[in-house]
Amino acid sequence: MTHHDGRAPGFPDEPWLDDLIAQSLREDVGSGDATTDTAVAPDRAATGVIAAREAGVVAGLPLAARLYAALDPAVRVEVLRRDGDAVAPGDAVAAWPVRPPRCSPASARP
Repeated sequence: MTHHDGRAPGFPDEPWLDDLIAQSLREDVGSGDATTDTAVAPDRAATGVIAAREAGVVAGLPLAARLYAALDPAVRVEVLRRDGDAVAPGDAVAAWPVRPPRCSPASARP
């Protein structure tokens, strides 16, 4: 469960974390996301999904929600699994609407 701003109950709410997210986005995204700008027309919407690449245990979803909220405060990440859940390859763990130019899957790879 996350708050509307991407913050999760019990997850560190330290100023340095917001600074780290902002710095990471500046370095990774820079002036934009060419992949989404090319693949998703500005008048269209898509859905971004975080999916497991291999079997494992979910960890860090509150951070992912917070990261996407930093890209676009209006984004709502739908958490489909919880930290600690076991997942198989291809299992979706979170999803959110993609409206260019923000909140693309490629803009913020958690």
